[in-house]
Amino acid sequence: MNIAQFSISGYDLILIDCDGVIINSNYMKEQNIKESLQKYLNNPDDVNSIVHSFTKNNGLPREQKLRMFISDERILTNILNDYNHLNLVRITKSIIIDGFEENIRKLSKSKKYVLSGADTSELNHILHSLQLDQYFNGILGAPKTKMEHVSELIFKSGIFIGDSEYDVKVAEENKIDFILMTKFTQWLNWETEIRKYNCVKIIVKDWSEIEFIN
Repeated sequence: MNIAQFSISGYDLILIDCDGVIINSNYMKEQNIKESLQKYLNNPDDVNSIVHSFTKNNGLPREQKLRMFISDERILTNILNDYNHLNLVRITKSIIIDGFEENIRKLSKSKKYVLSGADTSELNHILHSLQLDQYFNGILGAPKTKMEHVSELIFKSGIFIGDSEYDVKVAEENKIDFILMTKFTQWLNWETEIRKYNCVKIIVKDWSEIEFIN
């Protein structure tokens, strides 16, 4: 296996997505939202359409994604509550992605934040349960979007490590460099669509294929 070396000496800010980058949880969340929708929606086609859109828009807050399809506040609240509960129960059992802890320890000189579309309290609970919160200066999640969080951070040079197209868009719009991790991505056409973004510095499957150097 080829391991790419990547210098992080010029960055004072490192942003890292959670699902599919730190923990292998993308497909578990897909199953969780499907089960939650099936309890309140009778049409299987509607469920499948929402699940497809939900995963396609990974990185956006869950409530924002569901409001694209569901206007009934009671049903929306019930779905969100069920989905949140399933995540808390199941994702604390997620597998940490290979090489993450080895590499994150090498990034001690820069400020590091988890930047996720997941609910902030849920992220805190899951990362604390997996003893991963110790590696970060902060955890940035919903209800604010990733775009909003980045706009509030003060930094000279940043890099974002993510796995979705929305992640790349956040980096591009904020003039941040980007590393794409593909092993657990649900961005189906990344190989062709990634070419339109100028911020991408390197593409790897996961942390085991990259070595950070100062």
